[in-house]
Amino acid sequence: VASRLEGACKIFEVDIIGSETVHSEAPDFAWLEIDSVLVKGKTRPVGLYALAGDSAVAASDDFADLTRLHSAMLAAYRNRDFAGAIAMAKEAASRAPAAVRGLYSYNLRRFTQLADSVQDADWRPLIALDEK
Repeated sequence: VASRLEGACKIFEVDIIGSETVHSEAPDFAWLEIDSVLVKGKTRPVGLYALAGDSAVAASDDFADLTRLHSAMLAAYRNRDFAGAIAMAKEAASRAPAAVRGLYSYNLRRFTQLADSVQDADWRPLIALDEK
């Protein structure tokens, strides 16, 4: 799994990615949820998080505001409100620390692609990672 997560940094355009386990073991750091992903060879999705900064960043009011906006963006995406998710991703990109700013570029492309296509009734907000 670790080698797939290392490769996922390029996909999601962030410096450091942690699994839900790493996220729970380092709660004082500034983490932003990326999404649930299905890693090749695994049957259970794994939650991924991007490291946005250290404990000082995590404790800042700016990061608290970004976290609320980021959570609302993910909720819109998961509820198929892709237009809303796009608008929030644009705003979040302007507020995000450099280490995770690329995540919003990735999300803008993904949300736009989803908005421009018809989703099946059984669509789930899940990303398949097929490469290392």
